[in-house]
Amino acid sequence: MKVIANRTSYPLISRDSFLTPFDRLFDKVFESNFPELVESVGVKPFEGSAYPKVNVYEWDDKISVMAEIPGLDKKDLTIEVEDEVMTIKGNKHGLFSDQEAKVIRRELKHSAFERKFTLGESLDGGDISASFKDGLLNIEIPKLVPEEPKKKAEDGQNAKDKEGDPPKEGKEKTPEKIKLPKQNTSINPETFRMMEMIEKKNKELETREKELTSKEQQLKTLEENIQKDLQKIEQALKESKEQFGEKEKIIKKNVDSLIKVYSTMKPAEAANLIAAINEDLALRIISGMKSKIAGQVLSQLDVKVAKAITEKLAGKTTTPKKKP
Repeated sequence: MKVIANRTSYPLISRDSFLTPFDRLFDKVFESNFPELVESVGVKPFEGSAYPKVNVYEWDDKISVMAEIPGLDKKDLTIEVEDEVMTIKGNKHGLFSDQEAKVIRRELKHSAFERKFTLGESLDGGDISASFKDGLLNIEIPKLVPEEPKKKAEDGQNAKDKEGDPPKEGKEKTPEKIKLPKQNTSINPETFRMMEMIEKKNKELETREKELTSKEQQLKTLEENIQKDLQKIEQALKESKEQFGEKEKIIKKNVDSLIKVYSTMKPAEAANLIAAINEDLALRIISGMKSKIAGQVLSQLDVKVAKAITEKLAGKTTTPKKKP
């Protein structure tokens, strides 16, 4: 048995005539419907020949491919690995050649065969080993060591190398902050003075703006206070009107009572009393009497008093006549 890695292979005539149609159909259906079972360990068979039959086993550090190939010697088997493709091939020979004996019936197929498998990136195809005993071919393909631990080891080594390096003299220089000049010497002095004046004016405007804001707030507060005072005044006027109205009602009630009393008195007695009271009150009493009674009372009054009351009742005011 030969194990050849990383060499150019020359394909033999691939034949699987010793497989039954059912075998071929079963392999095709299995590999097309359950590819994850075949590919999960990184060994995927090529489509086509399905002989020899294989079992694939996974270990922590390797993959084992076991093939059943009865009727062969170890020398008749070859295993090749080229570009991540592993090929198992061999040649079955009969016990007798057609030249030595006449073949009466042929049920055993004797021919060359090969089967190819794609190896995953996690497998080391350049370091495979194989054994063949009692018609069973066992191929062991080691797994590649993950690169991450190796990288960590290299990083650790680099860190040690750095620790072994002699310390650098002096401290690392930190970048200095760039300090801008207070006055750009390239600016014209007159321009610089103008800039200073503008800056001063800006500050004055800011101060005035603050003052205006403060005064505006004061005016707003004053306006609110005035509004409150106006509301108080309106409320007081309203109350005063209500009180005045109540007072007027009382006065009217009293006047009405006086009118009834004076109306029942004799005209001469009523006239004497009316002449003695306030003229406005007298006017209200007479205006409230019936016309007949009011006329009788007026006739008993002094002429001047009666005239004044009569004119006010008529809405007239006495004006002195001009002498000619």
